[in-house]
Amino acid sequence: MKMIFKNKYVKFYQFNSEAEFKTFVTNQGTINKLILEEQGGEFWYCYVGYDSLTSDKLFIIGFDSDSKQEELNLLLWTNSNLMVLDNQNEVFIVADNMELIASYTIVTPLIGFYITESNSLLILEEAAMKLVSQNGDILKNEQFDLLDDYQIIDNQLCIKVGTVNKIIEL
Repeated sequence: MKMIFKNKYVKFYQFNSEAEFKTFVTNQGTINKLILEEQGGEFWYCYVGYDSLTSDKLFIIGFDSDSKQEELNLLLWTNSNLMVLDNQNEVFIVADNMELIASYTIVTPLIGFYITESNSLLILEEAAMKLVSQNGDILKNEQFDLLDDYQIIDNQLCIKVGTVNKIIEL
């Protein structure tokens, strides 16, 4: 099954070596490419974006990571024509033209991403959160003890840490 967003779909590739990865990327021609700085990861990955009707390749994002494929995340931030991905060490915001807008180090394991009603990005970790604008500016940055529970209600992040309940406006 293909998941199509804004007339694009993304296919995921994994490589066992840097040489295999570089050969694949080189053979893709002159489409928009973004190869993220080497993180010293064991596995090499590519996201390749395609036109949903013609299947023409539109872009490639390549990176390495120590994480398995199922631990990685890719978010298509459609209202802003951006993509958000993580390699379990960093979160990257990438524009449609493959320009790297921003990157953020992940301090604790990533829970996930959430686009707010105001079109900001929530990056939620087990013991931290960032609220980021579409320009990559950090609007809010908070750290806390490990989360026991969390919910998003009425554009508010409601977290429970031990016996403390906290509400953060998104």
